[in-house]
Amino acid sequence: MALIEIENLSVNFSSPDGQVQAVRDVSLALEEGQSLGIVGESGSGKSVSLMALLRLLPEQSATINANKLMLDGVNMLACPRQELAKVRGKVASLVFQDPMASFDPLFKIGDQLTETVLTHFDVSSSEALIRVEKMLDRVEMPDSKRVINSYPHQLSGGMLQRAMIAMALVCEPKVLIADEPTTALDVTVQAQILQLIGDLQQETGMGLIMITHDLGVVAETVDNIVVMYGGKVMEQTSVFDLFDTPRHPYSKALLESIPGQLPGKRKLKEIPGQSPNPLSPPAGCPFHFRCENADQSCIDQMPPLTRWDQTNATACLKVAS
Repeated sequence: MALIEIENLSVNFSSPDGQVQAVRDVSLALEEGQSLGIVGESGSGKSVSLMALLRLLPEQSATINANKLMLDGVNMLACPRQELAKVRGKVASLVFQDPMASFDPLFKIGDQLTETVLTHFDVSSSEALIRVEKMLDRVEMPDSKRVINSYPHQLSGGMLQRAMIAMALVCEPKVLIADEPTTALDVTVQAQILQLIGDLQQETGMGLIMITHDLGVVAETVDNIVVMYGGKVMEQTSVFDLFDTPRHPYSKALLESIPGQLPGKRKLKEIPGQSPNPLSPPAGCPFHFRCENADQSCIDQMPPLTRWDQTNATACLKVAS
């Protein structure tokens, strides 16, 4: 049984201007021990898709529809609110992209991590603290005892990110969802965080979903990739195939926009135009405004996600034909 099964997920947000269609008919799956990257530019629906899975979106403004929204056999659409706390953190944990905004500034790091343990395990406060200390040591936190007694503002960005990963892993979840875990970190700390996540996955056998707009990050950390644009899945493929033979025009454009892909001094290649307005997304392919190969058929109809084999699928009329 898959750890995560998402089938035809759509997420709309109510706004004064109308319904914002943030995610449209997204399907993806994650097996035990697998690693999956979700890439795409800002506003493509990457984070919203996984926030919907964990039921972390505001109920008063977000509407979630899906044929299937399963997490380790639990139907997340039908899961009572009081049961969600047992699933979050224990079955799946989320590493947010801004650790400074994710920790409560009024409480010490140790108190916040200990509370996580006490929520999911029937242990004493002293036993929970021991687990926290061991996990901080496991994520190679320097001077973990000092960190436990520190407030969030007293730690650097790299230390806060390690503390966030420790909080996510202290209950030994089956899947870790890392949402831009290296945002705002310098290159050295970024490499350390990515290495840490990879090592912990190998040690524990947990599943991993890496949400990012940085193709360099997924190249180092995951096996398979989902490329999203305009709230839809454009391509599903392996990391090797994405960099070697990308099929979708959007995937190709993303790779071509990475600096240093060609030798010599060259002007940085950009993708012309802007992402579609989620208030009124196009009926056809959302990328047709910016695609050099688009014709009237791309404007008129949204291409289905055509599967080539067990790993590869592409939503493009030109490729499918």
